[in-house]
Amino acid sequence: TNWYLISSPLAGQDKDAFVTASNLATGTGNNVGFADYDNSTKAWSYYQSGASGTGNFLSGEGHAVKLNTAGDVVFTGAFNDADASIALSNNTNGFNLIGNPYLASVSVIEMLGEANIETLLSEKTIWLWDQSTHSYVVKNLLNDLEIAPGQAFFVSAAQTGNFGITESMQSHSSDTFQKTATRPEVALTLSNG
Repeated sequence: TNWYLISSPLAGQDKDAFVTASNLATGTGNNVGFADYDNSTKAWSYYQSGASGTGNFLSGEGHAVKLNTAGDVVFTGAFNDADASIALSNNTNGFNLIGNPYLASVSVIEMLGEANIETLLSEKTIWLWDQSTHSYVVKNLLNDLEIAPGQAFFVSAAQTGNFGITESMQSHSSDTFQKTATRPEVALTLSNG
């Protein structure tokens, strides 16, 4: 029931359907536990109860989520098999919330090793929210991490541009960030029609 930073690892997930199915916490007024970060105001923009027509998750777009009771966050959609190009802006503070757009892990070192990163980011660093310590964990070229599917993180943009996460960065390695134990299992669900 704490806040987590998430990103949809699937294509075609409708935000309204996600909110309806996710048992999100409620807050002040019509606010629910699903929010975007706006770096022009340095504030969170909360999804409103009863909202409709908000569209699909964008590939690599990050969000904050808080559930009403402990449980799973479930995404429904198609397998994402395209490179992601995530638009970054440099407004009041330059921080942008983005995430892993794939069903496989992605290495921090590979993402921060891209050719345009030197000029795009103010520093080669990502910030992950650790709900257990209520603080951000810093990862960079010296401190690698495999970003799990569905995990979002902050980067600090030095200028407007696109942050690329490519299919070739996918890895079957895993990490233990925010896990109490490793679980070597794969759940596969298929449907026809």
